[in-house]
Amino acid sequence: DDLIKNRDNLVELINRISKEDLKRIDQAIPLGQKGGDLVVMLENASVKNGVLLQNIDLTGKVETAPQDTKSGVPRPAAAQQTGETAPPGGIAEFSVNMRIKGSYESFKAFLSELEKNLRIINLKSVSFSAPGENKSEFDVSLNAITYYQQ
Repeated sequence: DDLIKNRDNLVELINRISKEDLKRIDQAIPLGQKGGDLVVMLENASVKNGVLLQNIDLTGKVETAPQDTKSGVPRPAAAQQTGETAPPGGIAEFSVNMRIKGSYESFKAFLSELEKNLRIINLKSVSFSAPGENKSEFDVSLNAITYYQQ
């Protein structure tokens, strides 16, 4: 009887989640990789902030984030303590490598745009070369991780 009551309460709670909130969740951690949507978002962010997106590689190794054994909540790869893998329906991650070119201010604005975006993107590394004489643009390589629902 308590089990049924708890189930009914959970169903009611889930049904109260607005369509707008569900859409935001899907944007943050989409169902499937949605690489095309990610490329469009990155291109829009680069144009908006005055950097040139020279190259993007979404073919990085796909890794599955393991579940926390106590709570069942997926953990990012950085927090992994064991080699467990998430069952289907868990959270997975894939790497994104890109090269951009732009001024220092434009680069900062681009990073700020990524930070504010709903899609969760964690930068793993940033490397850049100093601009040559009479140039004010940096060549920047970014390696990032993003997440999706399996």
